[in-house]
Amino acid sequence: EGMKEGENILDRLHEMVRIIEEYGSTDKGRHLIVEKLNQIAPKENFILKQVAHLKDLSQKIEDFDIRSFKELQTRWNKVPDKEKDIVREEILLEKNKIVTERNLKEMEDSIIRNDNDFRYCLGMAVDSLKSNQPQQARDWILKAIRCEEIATTIFKNMKDIEDRLLKLTKREIKTIKKEMNDEKG
Repeated sequence: EGMKEGENILDRLHEMVRIIEEYGSTDKGRHLIVEKLNQIAPKENFILKQVAHLKDLSQKIEDFDIRSFKELQTRWNKVPDKEKDIVREEILLEKNKIVTERNLKEMEDSIIRNDNDFRYCLGMAVDSLKSNQPQQARDWILKAIRCEEIATTIFKNMKDIEDRLLKLTKREIKTIKKEMNDEKG
């Protein structure tokens, strides 16, 4: 959903560039720009809320996985040789999940930094329009467009990583089920 919102924001930003090119710093131009900004703000806030929720969730998952990883390392020494392969696979899965979660965290931080740049660019565009400098406002909006394009790419990469984590988690569940069946039989 974040990628769709990012595309909507990009559409609004491109419309703002067109408005500036057509109307400059006229009252009509400023009025139309304000309308577009008012359409962007809730979408941008929605995206930030999603990122904050995702960041909180991934921190909880990472904490859990680190504990599981440490438990598996401790368990390694106590496990009979015939079960070491299963525990080794679990350890590798946990390690892969932790590395993947850290990549996700870096992307989340990048989104937040990028959003700060985006908001700064929009603020400078508004200030430029207030100062009757439409070309400068246009340049700031073009920079905001670049920020939003980067954010959309990051969201796509985050989705790919989330899919990878899901696959790792499914493999982990299979391994745990196999281990439980081995213990029974």
